[in-house]
Amino acid sequence: EGLFFELLIPAPPPSADALPGVRRVPLQLPADATLGALRQAALRCGGEQFGGACPRIFSNGRFLAGSDRIPLTNLDLGDGPLQCLPSNLTLKSKRSVPKSEERA
Repeated sequence: EGLFFELLIPAPPPSADALPGVRRVPLQLPADATLGALRQAALRCGGEQFGGACPRIFSNGRFLAGSDRIPLTNLDLGDGPLQCLPSNLTLKSKRSVPKSEERA
């Protein structure tokens, strides 16, 4: 037996003028899985949407903070899907302009 989740992951927009969508991804982890395992699984499921950094994960609108070693069974995750969003670090790096372009 394991732990079953549904992840909501941003999907790229189908065209430049469309809004991004959401993908629903089913996920099963071992019964002894940790928060770190959930973060890594969400990163694998999200692919390039997360820019190589573990996503922020929310349960019922509450950010899942804490050590990677926390067992998921110790967290109140509720029955709803887990929302995954790109790391703030990834978003900041996408917005920054390389120094070579600043001088041009």
